[in-house]
Amino acid sequence: MNKQQVPNPDLDQLKEMQNEVSELKKKLDDANVLNRAMWKLLVEISRRMQVSSAAIKAAVSSLLGYDIFWDGSTQHELLEIIDDSTDQVSDQITLISLAFRSESRSLEIKPEPNEIQEILSYVLDTIAGDYSDLEFDIEILPDGSPILVDYEYLSVSLKLLFEVLTESQKPQKMYRVVTQEEGNFWFIDVLGVKEEIAEYISTVTLCSADELTQGAHISPTNKLKLLVMCRIFGLQEIHIKAIESLENEPGIRVLIPIVEKIEK
Repeated sequence: MNKQQVPNPDLDQLKEMQNEVSELKKKLDDANVLNRAMWKLLVEISRRMQVSSAAIKAAVSSLLGYDIFWDGSTQHELLEIIDDSTDQVSDQITLISLAFRSESRSLEIKPEPNEIQEILSYVLDTIAGDYSDLEFDIEILPDGSPILVDYEYLSVSLKLLFEVLTESQKPQKMYRVVTQEEGNFWFIDVLGVKEEIAEYISTVTLCSADELTQGAHISPTNKLKLLVMCRIFGLQEIHIKAIESLENEPGIRVLIPIVEKIEK
């Protein structure tokens, strides 16, 4: 006759503590891997900042050289180098600052009711100004429910997204942008995205080191942009995923909760 096994509270508690320790260790290991991946990206971006700074220094030194006379065309070319390199350094400093603030959870998100049409129009106008050869086929619904988001940070994150798409898909020159309010969400579809780019963006937004270190076709700067973007999206309950249009055109979809969804 088998003896009935008597529960051992101390043994059960020990097993529970061991499981908790194992989970904490896994989280710590994942955080360490992510931190190493982040530092690798930051080192690469810092190197690029040094290259841009060196270009500025060389151009300024050339213009200040008293023993060489530069014609107007050459002077203009040197000034363009200074202007472009300065913009690159400024953008990279801003990106690194956003990355550190997102890592330290110090981004001050202040959600307010906003019109998605206004934010998206502003972002697309900005991108079109930065990339003069890029065109958009835009289908933005004129009205609908407001979204509860931080205007500045949603604009920043959408701008980062379009920058990554544009810089990773050259010489792509046309995107179709469609908005729709459906259920508890507004969605923004960006069509004309290469399938591998769309899939990578939808996975890297999980903010894990494994996804962050993959994707050889994405530059370190753009990987960091995606990480910052996903952190800002996460703070505002915004999701992104790869899709296909009815015409089997690959793309990505950004899902933004409407005010009523957030307030419930």
